Amino acid sequence: MMKKTDTKNERTLTSKKRMKLTTQAQRLAYILRGKNRRAIYQVLLTDPRTQSEINRKTGIPLSNISRVIDQLEHGTLIENLTPFQSIGALYQLTDLALEFKSEFEKHMRFREKNFTE
Repeated sequence: MMKKTDTKNERTLTSKKRMKLTTQAQRLAYILRGKNRRAIYQVLLTDPRTQSEINRKTGIPLSNISRVIDQLEHGTLIENLTPFQSIGALYQLTDLALEFKSEFEKHMRFREKNFTE
């Protein structure tokens, strides 16, 4: 049960602390549940990218990209390749995130064929 707090930031931190992605299936489901997480994962499959590059490829606002990157870093699904660089940080998928690449691609082909968003 999530503790009730006064601010949105406190709720976000509380929920981040509780995120435990222990299996490959849980990690894949976590990516697939969010439209922005799916898009960012898909863009990072090809090459490491900055937040601005992700924005240009996906059209997701930078503020949302920053939030999703924080979530994915906390879940150890992406890593910052330039941790001491505050502007233009470069992100890539971790080995953990690449473990379910083929399942992700299979699911995306299914979605493309059967659903429209």
